[in-house]
Amino acid sequence: MQKRVIETALSAGAVPLLVPCLSFGLPDEQLLEPAWCLTNIAAGKPEETKALLPALPLLIAHLGEKSSAPVAEQCSWAIGNVTGEGEDLRNVLLSQGALPPLARMIFPDKGSTVRTAAWALSNLIKGPQSKAAAQLVRVDGIVDAILRHLKNRMKKFPWKLLGSLCTFLPSQISLQLQIACNFSSRLGFQRCLVRRIYCWRQDIRY
Repeated sequence: MQKRVIETALSAGAVPLLVPCLSFGLPDEQLLEPAWCLTNIAAGKPEETKALLPALPLLIAHLGEKSSAPVAEQCSWAIGNVTGEGEDLRNVLLSQGALPPLARMIFPDKGSTVRTAAWALSNLIKGPQSKAAAQLVRVDGIVDAILRHLKNRMKKFPWKLLGSLCTFLPSQISLQLQIACNFSSRLGFQRCLVRRIYCWRQDIRY
């Protein structure tokens, strides 16, 4: 049913109509609705997701401080769906500057917003020898922010983000072994992951 709805929406020219509805200055409720519609379209087939290309600049722009947390989170969700549809779309998002504002969304202690942004980032940096992962590690304060959330035992933190970072850039990750001391008892996999990160940081091979 959803696939047919997306096809119908695209055939009716929904994206060109929705893009102006993301213009700055509109009330949040008027911004959330088009962002939600675009999020659903981005969850379609890869060729359908590509129809969102005209909307990407405004979706990225709403990740910044000029937008409210709910609007930024919804736009990051849409971008996360887009990033899951292949390297070409990830490269487009990277070229348009999506990574820095997504990374900055992880800094505050805003539970669902942080989780959504981290999930979108994990999609954005995936792929063999990801240059985006290198770019993410260079964002000032990002590692400290991730470390803080882990120490605070944030529920449902996207561990896929950590996995992607340590898979592609083991020698550049600056997470520390002390993270393990702050984990709850259920984090067997996470504790193993931290040991790997720490040993990679020290250039040690198991």
